[in-house]
Amino acid sequence: MTISHSQNLSLFRDTARGCVDCRTSGLVYHDSEHGWGYPLFHKGATCPSQVIVVAEAPNWDDTFDQAKQCLTYDIETDETGNFTRYLLATVGLAPSDVLFTNSVLCLPALVKGKYPVRAAQSWNCLKWLKMAIDCCNAKVVVTLGGAALEAVGRLSRHRLALGTSVGKAHAWNNRLLFPLYHPGILGRIARSPDKQIADIRPLKELLFG
Repeated sequence: MTISHSQNLSLFRDTARGCVDCRTSGLVYHDSEHGWGYPLFHKGATCPSQVIVVAEAPNWDDTFDQAKQCLTYDIETDETGNFTRYLLATVGLAPSDVLFTNSVLCLPALVKGKYPVRAAQSWNCLKWLKMAIDCCNAKVVVTLGGAALEAVGRLSRHRLALGTSVGKAHAWNNRLLFPLYHPGILGRIARSPDKQIADIRPLKELLFG
């Protein structure tokens, strides 16, 4: 019997949600009110396009907002999600067509008002990144931002730099790697929305001919 992407991804979520590898070393967010950060997933994703979109890390709201508690790309309340959805729509994809994940599954520890991903956390999460890619049998791995591009390079080495590889398909790990700038506010400062729209355009030809 053939196992569907949906079944594989359910296995991925069920296996990864119990991970606590980063807690003892203080790599994951924790406070007395909210408790620990924990693995977040793209809820209900089946990934029919076999495109996985890898960003850097989950945010605080998705982790601790009682109405969310999963990866969201919310057109109503999240500007990053709004622009990400728009980018996908320009190449004929909806959020439900892809699998969203992060280089690390848990909200990183708070450091000076930010949530930086430390290399040790990224290394700990490589097994889950590999499992996510394998479970949806990804043909194309889209990375959002330099940190995500660097993380997949830990999984299987590449020599790509975001500035010179953006918007192009690169052979990687028996798949195609398609780097993009991050669609968040800092990413849109580094790379204008018009340029980001142009960057993703070749993905449409790659997927649909």
